[in-house]
This record gives sequence, C-alpha cells and structure tokens, in this order.
Amino acid sequence: MRLILRPDFLKSADLLPFYIQSKLVEDMELLKKDVHHPLLHAKKLKGGFSQMFAFRLHRDWRVIFEYIDAETIRLLSVRHRKDAYRQHA
Repeated sequence: MRLILRPDFLKSADLLPFYIQSKLVEDMELLKKDVHHPLLHAKKLKGGFSQMFAFRLHRDWRVIFEYIDAETIRLLSVRHRKDAYRQHA
C-alpha cells in the first residue's frame, strides 16, 4: 500500500507530542502492510464523512484517511478525537 501525505496531515502531525509522533510513524508502517490490522482499529466513517476512514493512533488521537485506489491511501489529518470528526476541506 502506498501512502500520500496531504499538507494538512503533515502540519497537524508536526504539532503532535513527540511520543505520539513516534507512534504515528509505527502505525503508518502498519497501515502500509495491512489496513485492517486489529491494532489500528480502523473504521469507515458515516454521514458527511462517508468516503473517509479513521484509525486510532492513541486513545485520544485519530488519523483520518481515504482510499485513492486499491493500492493508495491519502492521509488527510491527525487530530484529537474531540476535533477529529469535524468537517475536512
């Protein structure tokens, strides 16, 4: 699986605490190997986000992503769970 990192994702990832950034790097590697790995807790979103998915980075952090095609995922943002499901541009 190939990952595309959107500029918003890179900005938000840069602001994360260091220990969360380290976990993000690990989970991105896991995502490349197996999107459905149980440690990611990935799920399809609903409502206005129905074309997007999310995985749990940490108890309080979520990564929002979408499929571009069968071999490509675009990472949209990484946000605190209280803000994660607000409208994305």
